[in-house]
Amino acid sequence: MAIKIQSFGGRIGWTARKVVPRLASWAYTKAMFLLRRKATMNYIDCFLNNDKPVLHPFLVSIETINRCNGTCAFCPCNINDEKRPFKQMTEDLFHSIVEQLISWNYKGRIVMNANNEPFMDTRIIEWTHYVRENLPASNIYLVTNGTLMTLEKFRKIAPFLNEININNYSDRMQLHENIREIIGYVKGKTDEFHHLTIDIQYRYVNEVLSNRNGYAPNKSAKVAIHEPCLEPFTHMVILPDGVIAPCCFPLFAETNLGLGNCGENTLEEIWNSNEYYKIRELLRKDRSKYSFCKYCDGFSKIIRTITPHEHTP
Repeated sequence: MAIKIQSFGGRIGWTARKVVPRLASWAYTKAMFLLRRKATMNYIDCFLNNDKPVLHPFLVSIETINRCNGTCAFCPCNINDEKRPFKQMTEDLFHSIVEQLISWNYKGRIVMNANNEPFMDTRIIEWTHYVRENLPASNIYLVTNGTLMTLEKFRKIAPFLNEININNYSDRMQLHENIREIIGYVKGKTDEFHHLTIDIQYRYVNEVLSNRNGYAPNKSAKVAIHEPCLEPFTHMVILPDGVIAPCCFPLFAETNLGLGNCGENTLEEIWNSNEYYKIRELLRKDRSKYSFCKYCDGFSKIIRTITPHEHTP
């Protein structure tokens, strides 16, 4: 068991993000591009030089409901800026996705949410259990703002998770009461939670992060980004209606990139499709080559944990 409670850049980073948020966001983004560029290009080269069937996605995100209860200023999915038509995944589609992952022999990371708060879906505990039962070799991950997660809900879902990320939103570096209760409980029962990593991030509601491909309410996207993008090589996002996206930034129905729907084609067929390859070729060195992603300054946060040989079918 590991419990990590941290802030980007510690107290100095926390203060910078509050006092000079745009400068802090710009500096952090520039640093991440610089530090991760070589590893990103190495992985992309390995991926494209691999014979089909290609490397599996490192990460598959399943958005079971497209709603969040947060008010984060950087996110277009917050309850004040939400523009998406309401969608909730059907049980049949969810079971089909799991069956497809089984047939794909998938052993990577499965995230039980994307642009949503997972506990907005009352089925999330039951469905996470279903994934664990059917894909025992996968790493199951959950990202939450924690506001809807009681100790009881945590105890029910924790046995099925490998990792949980809790974004603790506050104007002070102080855990919310329910999160303190959960951490206190876990520390007293280390044997019960030996399998679980709990990563808590101190954040504040008015953070300035990436421009989310131009959708972030508090950060414009006007400068072309001449950087490669790792997302279409490592990530597959499944929206509630089965539509596939290469990352979590194409938020709305009108931004469907034509990759397919896993209710009509299998995940493996979509991942190996010509449409996916076209996007990968355009984004392999310079995202400004692809009009939809031209101004996006987002970057993969899992680059340091990627080793290509681990994800060969």
